[in-house]
Amino acid sequence: MKIMAVISLKPSSTRLPRKNFAEIVPGEPLYQMAFRKAQALLEAERVAGVAVCSSEDVRHLLPPRFLYVRVPEQYEKSSRALRVWENVLKAVPGMDAVLTIPCTSPLLSVKTLAKIIDRLKNGSRSVRAAYVRRTVFFQEDPEGGIGRFNFSRFTGTQNISPVCIGGYAFGFSREYITEMENEYSEKEQDIIPVPWLETMDIDYPEDFQELVQLKKYCPEEIWNDCVSFPENSGNTPVPI
Repeated sequence: MKIMAVISLKPSSTRLPRKNFAEIVPGEPLYQMAFRKAQALLEAERVAGVAVCSSEDVRHLLPPRFLYVRVPEQYEKSSRALRVWENVLKAVPGMDAVLTIPCTSPLLSVKTLAKIIDRLKNGSRSVRAAYVRRTVFFQEDPEGGIGRFNFSRFTGTQNISPVCIGGYAFGFSREYITEMENEYSEKEQDIIPVPWLETMDIDYPEDFQELVQLKKYCPEEIWNDCVSFPENSGNTPVPI
């Protein structure tokens, strides 16, 4: 099976302008963590290639062997991510599935991404890494009351226990993408539970500041474990 890793490097963001290009430390922008994970997967032959999608020409930023796929700006909005994946499959014929590597979930580990790949190779059509709670999760209702999140798209029922929260790393087969009505058509989705920190989403300025503090105090070997295969980790290349 040939799997294409996809990194969406959109230049715009409403809440945190150009967040993908924000620097965790001087010289280390957020997108570099996604690049390093994709490079590790490529070198280990877990993926057949890496496509970086953006409405802005970012070819000067790409490592060797990375492919630039231009997408219209309107496709970069979250609700139109499906169009991005379709663009990649059209630009790179012969791929059987896509793996999304999010810039905005920087602590999602390479090992978790490898698990998504393994599920795809074992026949799963739709895979998602997510933090799973075993309790009912509430949010404030915009009208002033208290309401429940509708997680029926994950569970197939209005009963929302367990609840999947966060997680923007997906794996989809080509056939599944052609059947999807939008990016939230997640029926028959295979969930891989991961710790909350791995699904930490950088969406607001406060989120980014929290990440900067984590980087400041986190031991280097733990931080590096997010972006590469540790030595003697038992990960071996999987034939394409």
